[in-house]
Amino acid sequence: LAKPIDTDKLEQAIMAHLDDEIIEKPRETEESQELEEIPEEKRFLYDIEELNVEDGINASGGVNMYMGSLQLFYDTVEENSEVLENAFEKKDWQLYTIKAHALKTSARIVGANELSELCKKLEEAGKKNDISFIEENGPKAILDYKKLWEKLSPLGKKEEDHTEKPPLEEGELEEIYEALSGAVEQMDYDTVELLLKRAEEYALPIKDAEKMENLRKALHQFDWDAMEEIMT
Repeated sequence: LAKPIDTDKLEQAIMAHLDDEIIEKPRETEESQELEEIPEEKRFLYDIEELNVEDGINASGGVNMYMGSLQLFYDTVEENSEVLENAFEKKDWQLYTIKAHALKTSARIVGANELSELCKKLEEAGKKNDISFIEENGPKAILDYKKLWEKLSPLGKKEEDHTEKPPLEEGELEEIYEALSGAVEQMDYDTVELLLKRAEEYALPIKDAEKMENLRKALHQFDWDAMEEIMT
């Protein structure tokens, strides 16, 4: 498939190579949950001048995907900006270029067009070894990145779940960890995500809950080395 990837065509291509008995199709009630517009409590997004919501929706492939992309963008700012700043300070221009490319893409997907364009120029400068451009414009990219993060702060106020979660049955947590270990080793993003969501459904000991949260953050960074370290 050519870029940009059409998610519908990608899904059709994958399903064409799978047996019918292992395909789980969404029920009608699940299909009807696709949002057609930004929820009322998220309408503040339209007031953020650095964000073009409509561009983000189009780039993400729909409102549901956009809201997920935006939440992921928000959740990973701290980690991403730290890596970008460290690469800048250590003059690790190869790593800096890689991270500028990643931020260019994620910013475009959420509709942060100016930030995406600046990161594109930083990426190109890194490839050309134009260090003076990076040194002159790199700090602005970080500043703009964090400024947008602050404006998206309502996304960090997650609703409290007052539902009492059931405890795990004996041996079930070990099974989850064993499955996670195999999935991480295979770099299987979808399986890791599925297992983490499964773990979230139960009341976990504090140590294990923190471990799952660290795995989730590393997964969103595609940091498989960090995940392997967490699992040891």
